[in-house]
Amino acid sequence: MTLYEAEDYENAIIYLDKALNCKQWFSDDINVACSLYRAECYIELGQFEDAKKTYQTILDKYNEKHYNKTEIEFLITLMDNFMLFNQGEY
Repeated sequence: MTLYEAEDYENAIIYLDKALNCKQWFSDDINVACSLYRAECYIELGQFEDAKKTYQTILDKYNEKHYNKTEIEFLITLMDNFMLFNQGEY
């Protein structure tokens, strides 16, 4: 989180990935939080496809009691729109 707060997003992603790769019981709340921060890092870096994949992973991997499905679906749509905007599709 220190790297995220320091806006060192590339290194923050590395450590968030390490946290997500730890296999622990009852860590879904933490994993969803790490995934959300990871997606935010990708957004800050302009890597909208990676952010979208991260949000999709949340939907695919974790139980809905750990996140708001409507919000995650909105964020996926938002990433699609950011990608279109970057391609000049206004």
